[in-house]
Parts: sequence; structure tokens; C-alpha cells
Amino acid sequence: MATQLDDNDILTLTEIGYASVMYGTGDDVEPIFEVLTLLYPDNSAGAIGYAITHMNRGNFDGAIDILNSCISQCTDNTDEAKAILMLALFLSGRNEEAEQLAATTGGSESGIVNTMASSLFNS
Repeated sequence: MATQLDDNDILTLTEIGYASVMYGTGDDVEPIFEVLTLLYPDNSAGAIGYAITHMNRGNFDGAIDILNSCISQCTDNTDEAKAILMLALFLSGRNEEAEQLAATTGGSESGIVNTMASSLFNS
């Protein structure tokens, strides 16, 4: 019997996964991102988690590939994925691509893309 997760469960798993990566234990939580991706393929939370894990290891190209794929396939939380993609591009030295992404998403409703762009390019 498959377990159904409600919105609070999903949020909790996502927060655990993201926090674990930020504290350096991301390898242990990759199954969380796998479950999120499998159960909710339209939501970018799992892909963002994988991407952050790759970025934490210094694999920015891997993170960029994951996020580009997510943005083309996901329908939920894509602004967040674009913001993390912008960061990955910037950290990998691909500043021109990061600036192009910032320019093409300048009217984002959530504001997270604009916030990321401001923090990266308006120092």
C-alpha cells in the first residue's frame, strides 16, 4: 500500500532535505529528493534539492543540468528553480548566462528570481 503525503508532510520532508544539505549531510537525504521527484514530478522541490546537493559538492554543471531539465518539465515552484539555477550559473563562472536568465525572468510574480538577481548583480 502506497503512503499518501499531505502538503505538511511534503513541506517537512523538503525542509529536512534542504537543511541537511546546508549542514553538510546531503548525501544522507538524497532519498528524500528522489521520493519528492517521483511522487510529485511537477513540483521542482526534489530537483532543487538534488541541485543544491550537487552545488554543495562543487558540481555546478550537474546542478545546472538538473535545474534546466526541471524548468522545462515542472509546473510548480519553477521560479524557485530559476533562482537556484541563476545562483549555480553565477557560482560556476557563467555570469553572462546568469544575467540573461535574470533579464528574461525580470517580471516574476513571486519575486524570488528578482531577489536572487539583485543579490548577485547589484552589489
